[in-house]
Amino acid sequence: MNFNLMEIITKELQMQPKDLLPLIPVFVFIAIAAYIDQKEMRIPNQLNYGMMMFRFAFIPFLPLEAKYLIGFLIGGAIIMIPAMIILKPMGGDIKFAAALGLWVGDVKLVLSLSIAVILFVIYGVFIKKLNRKESAPFAPFMALGFLIITAVGFFV
Repeated sequence: MNFNLMEIITKELQMQPKDLLPLIPVFVFIAIAAYIDQKEMRIPNQLNYGMMMFRFAFIPFLPLEAKYLIGFLIGGAIIMIPAMIILKPMGGDIKFAAALGLWVGDVKLVLSLSIAVILFVIYGVFIKKLNRKESAPFAPFMALGFLIITAVGFFV
């Protein structure tokens, strides 16, 4: 079995205009989450759980394959580990990443979060000059990461 990581990533990222229709709810949810997190430094449970429940209701339009369940698990774990290391409350971000993984799947979630972390570090270290005791909202960066990955999908 030939395992080519670039082929897998390229295949997962490729998008056509018709692929955007099932993602409209994701755009709405991430916009709301980013706005609330920016204003209040939290993502409400109602939004996170609503995003998850709406995904299950959306199964007829976007079948729930294993990659989406793996994305859900990865989303929760990837954010939980740094939250435990830095001892910052990030429960809303963890649930939001898990919900996003349920919608976009494992590969797109990992790439979106990778971009989000890079943008967050650039913002925190070079623009805001945050120290370890200060915080910044992370949902806007997850939203940007997802939007960048979605846009890139049209060009691969």
